[in-house]
Amino acid sequence: MFRFTISRTAVADALGGLLAGGVAGGLAAAAFGVDKDAMDVLAGAWASLVPGLLAGLGIGAVYRLCRRIVADGTCPDIRRGGAVAVAAVVSGAPIVAALYVVATKLRSIHEDDLASAAGTFLTVLLVAVWVVAAWVGAGLLVRWSARWRAGQGNGWLLRAVRLAMPVGSLLVAIPVVVMEFRFGDALSSLSSPVVFVSYVSFFAVGRPLVGALSMRMGPRGHRLLVGALGGTTAAVLVSLLASGNLARRSGRAPLGSWTVAALRVATDVDRDGASPFLGDGDCAPFDADRGPSAIDVPNNGIDEDCDGQDRTVGTYAAEAKGRTSGAFPREKVAKYNVVWIIVDAVRADATTLLDPDLPTTPYLARLARESLVFTNAYSQAPATMISIPSMLTGRIPARMRWVRQGGRMSPAEEETLLAERLARIGYRTGIVVHTYFFDHFQGLFQGYEHRANLWLDGKMRPWYARSSPIAATLSIAFIEDVLRRDEATPFFLTAYFEDPHHPYHRHDEGFCVTERHTRKNAEAFGIPAMRGKVLQEKTAYLGEVAFADRYVGFLLDYLRYRKDLWDRTIVVVTADHGEEFGEHGGRKHGASCHEELVHVPLVVRIPGVEPRRVDATVALVDVVPTILEAIGQGHEVAELDGTSLLVHAFARARAESDRVVTCTAVPNNPRLRDYAFRAARTSRYLLQRDERTRAAEGFDRAADPYEQSPMDPARLPDGVGDRLLEALDRTLEGNLVADRLTR
Repeated sequence: MFRFTISRTAVADALGGLLAGGVAGGLAAAAFGVDKDAMDVLAGAWASLVPGLLAGLGIGAVYRLCRRIVADGTCPDIRRGGAVAVAAVVSGAPIVAALYVVATKLRSIHEDDLASAAGTFLTVLLVAVWVVAAWVGAGLLVRWSARWRAGQGNGWLLRAVRLAMPVGSLLVAIPVVVMEFRFGDALSSLSSPVVFVSYVSFFAVGRPLVGALSMRMGPRGHRLLVGALGGTTAAVLVSLLASGNLARRSGRAPLGSWTVAALRVATDVDRDGASPFLGDGDCAPFDADRGPSAIDVPNNGIDEDCDGQDRTVGTYAAEAKGRTSGAFPREKVAKYNVVWIIVDAVRADATTLLDPDLPTTPYLARLARESLVFTNAYSQAPATMISIPSMLTGRIPARMRWVRQGGRMSPAEEETLLAERLARIGYRTGIVVHTYFFDHFQGLFQGYEHRANLWLDGKMRPWYARSSPIAATLSIAFIEDVLRRDEATPFFLTAYFEDPHHPYHRHDEGFCVTERHTRKNAEAFGIPAMRGKVLQEKTAYLGEVAFADRYVGFLLDYLRYRKDLWDRTIVVVTADHGEEFGEHGGRKHGASCHEELVHVPLVVRIPGVEPRRVDATVALVDVVPTILEAIGQGHEVAELDGTSLLVHAFARARAESDRVVTCTAVPNNPRLRDYAFRAARTSRYLLQRDERTRAAEGFDRAADPYEQSPMDPARLPDGVGDRLLEALDRTLEGNLVADRLTR
């Protein structure tokens, strides 16, 4: 007769852990999921059953080990010492991890965010208190349990402890989860402690219930529980493998993502990063050169990227070469100095250039009066660490090669930055950025001889709120050093001003941006109405833009008052991306290619070139070709993705009439949520596509300037939707999206 050999305690541990994992996974999905809708929560709970089961077995094993150490042998001191040692190992790691997290967060949070810092500290303190209470309570429970089983009494006390521990755990877990909702931005790194608290709390409730049920049901009931255990586990695994939508939703929850990741590793036979299951769509599971991440070579009859067809369109490079202008007069070509100023997170409508009533950028407006001003300039990415490499190489991000450095994406060595091109022809090169670049983006420094750090002591505080004066000063110091060595040597300086970046700090000394300005600015551009905290944040942000502009102006005045220097220096001022204040349900930047995130100011001043306002759609990848043409290196422009902006000043008839500009939005931090959007826009239309699902949305910006009303791309007139989709397909040649570097 067949006999089950799985013990009742093991089944109770496994089922209790499985149920607790589902509850914890659901809470985690609710607190940390992307969309936080009901299906995300249910999917996260479902996929969390498997890691919950494994954790339950582990907890049960540790508990039985503690009980054996206490109950076995004859020396009380050794027994007690062994139990304490095991308890210390089990509970010490979470305590150390919690303290490390709070120390890290408190070091990185500026004093203006003390409320969030306090929330972080209190949350971690609650976690640590719960762990200590569980440690002490578990030790007492084990010892009293052993005495009770030996007939030494204390039955009422044991029952009280068994009741108090789960109730007390829940009383701690609930405020932790509530605080996570309240301080979500500050506590994004605390998902593990929250999941830990909620899991163990519900395990403390579920495990005794399952154990008692197993005892009451007898042998037949025990077999039913074992069947339920195996059936549920199999159902979870099979459903995730079969349903791509369920796998994607489950992967958004901290616990659920572990199950999905493990299944992907187990079924990805050719190790190309995609599985034939889980909705990954690997059409060739045994061929690493074919899969959703592969680049489809056009016209070879092979479907490398598993989209069901071979690419047959022409390549982007051929068209890019055909657009090269060569319009700059030869007599104006010279080895100009180049000062390229990049201000972080400045949306075009936050400047005086587009809103004369907004007093944010008077110094930039002064420069604009003697420059080419591009009112419809667009970044190729809504995040610094993709946008800046793109603009400094003159290459579209989706066509570039990227590598991982310091846990972040960085341009591959084969990508040639402008600094490298200029260094080869005798330029002195320098860049002013901060520690984050030095730690994570070494590929960005290719060709730069001099590198200066905005954070003077290498740490964010206290420089984070007021680094613009330092950026201007370090820039001037670099220029003075070059001139002191040899005034005839041309130089190239990249100066990064970070102050408008979140968090937004108020600057009261002479910066008269008020909430009235913010409201009028929103009304002028048809931006959805703002109120409350969002209005306050937008006002503080505009003050940050004004603060940065003052010190950009300081650097420009230094150049201007050195007339010999000013007359032989190209000046470029732009931003790496914009900033969102709820226009599409988000905050800050990075997650889409909508207007507020990629429309940026662009001012280009070249000695001897008449000032002009240009309303044509241009891209930040156009800046490098412009500089190369102006200094006599126009022969290198053909290998780039941009077009020289000088065509708008000297040969407007040759400028592309309705330029298509593309954008790529992916997270540069693998710990962030998984998304991949690409977009193509003209002067009037926008098409944005989710590269994971291939779903696309179209927008008519003439009727909908801030892209609030999506439509089917097929409804865009005159075949515009097909044209924009084709532009996206032609420019997806690199590995930024394909190799899933953001996972």
